[in-house]
Amino acid sequence: DAVRRDQNGQAVTELALLVPLLLVLVFGVIELANAINQAMTIAAATREGARVAGALVNGGGGLGCASGNSPNGSSVDPVVIAAVERVLTGSGAQLSTANVTDIHIYKATQLGRGKQNLGKDEVLGIAEFPLEKTITMIREGVIKDAKTIVGLQCVYLQVLGENIGEEG
Repeated sequence: DAVRRDQNGQAVTELALLVPLLLVLVFGVIELANAINQAMTIAAATREGARVAGALVNGGGGLGCASGNSPNGSSVDPVVIAAVERVLTGSGAQLSTANVTDIHIYKATQLGRGKQNLGKDEVLGIAEFPLEKTITMIREGVIKDAKTIVGLQCVYLQVLGENIGEEG
């Protein structure tokens, strides 16, 4: 009977040692899942904002990319922010826009050649074509990336506008 009481005490001691470790493991997995969910929601909101911004190349100003032309920040930025907020507050999203203090929208300017800083698995080839050829490649479906198409068309419209201005 004394041996049996010792075994009961051993089981309780083992349980007391293992329960905290199991609880830490379970709650750690739950927190990790929440962190991954929030990271995926933020990534989706970022992609949606970029998609909407790319689709709004003519945001209300005169067509083109020169100063004073579209994309017009006063008309495009609120639409991009609304798109980001729709994803952040969509069904299944656990984020609240009350927790979002800033949404930054960046415009790249004064770009030039530089050294590539690619990831280990990233492959990026650079090919140079005349601008007219790139527009033909878009029409023929050779160039399919939406952001590349928007950028090339924007530059094309800017160059076209400059050429029209020189002729007039």
